[in-house]
Amino acid sequence: MAEINTPAALEPAAIELPPCEPIGPQLRAARQARGDKPIADIALELRIRQHLLEALENDDYSAFPGLVYAVGFLRTYADYLGLDSRELAERLRRSQQAQSIDAALIFPEPLEDSRMPRRWLAVAASLLCLMVYGAWYAFSSRGEDAFEAVPKVGAELAVSAAQSSDAKPAALAQAEEPRSVLALASAEAAPAPVVRLASVELPATASPAARQQPSQLVLKARHDAWVRIEGPDHKPIVDKVLRAGEAYDAPSGPGVKLMTGNAGALDVVVNGKVLGALGPEGAIRRDIRLADLQNGPAALE
Repeated sequence: MAEINTPAALEPAAIELPPCEPIGPQLRAARQARGDKPIADIALELRIRQHLLEALENDDYSAFPGLVYAVGFLRTYADYLGLDSRELAERLRRSQQAQSIDAALIFPEPLEDSRMPRRWLAVAASLLCLMVYGAWYAFSSRGEDAFEAVPKVGAELAVSAAQSSDAKPAALAQAEEPRSVLALASAEAAPAPVVRLASVELPATASPAARQQPSQLVLKARHDAWVRIEGPDHKPIVDKVLRAGEAYDAPSGPGVKLMTGNAGALDVVVNGKVLGALGPEGAIRRDIRLADLQNGPAALE
């Protein structure tokens, strides 16, 4: 009996969505069309690490901690190249690569702590206490030796005084008696010495400017948001992802600037008062002077 083979065309075929056009080659072509500017120079201009821009051009999104951060950096790079950032961001969200992005948060390695360890600090404090105690003991021992070295002459003086008083003739004692009476009378008539009290200087009251305390600036995350704060020398003070509900006490000195990938996820809190979000949801903000945030986000407009 002949076997009946089922045609392959009759088997149900799996339905797959058409893949989206890759975004990386489009970014690379746009960069080369602008004059083939080195990607390292673009990274310095945008304040974005070079390996992240290279990852966008290679469609390698494993370098980003989450989809929201990949979309934020993509929109920044697309705006710089003159492309439609919204259309590219939507294509990335619909792509299969968006589902493979690892959502685990990656924090930067902490900087080396240049402060003295607590163990060495305790050892130094103990040595200092021993040195102070040794100096005090040596000083006190030297003082006791000096007191003991003084000869006891009180008794000898008393004996010599008694012998000299016995040797005086009676006539001399009678002649000195009126003189002692006159000396006693003059001593009673002498006025009491005037005691001068040292003037006491009262501490000067602190001026209002000295009593004024600097404002406390806090950035509080509504959602997970990437934050980078740089000092006046453009060196990073902090470069991390604030989790939802996490607060960060931000410095507010001159020249300190802030960059974030989602301005709407950060609330500005000054002296415990919430002044509002840093910007709209999903907006990327750069070169924000923290000194301007003392008056709230409205001062940036």
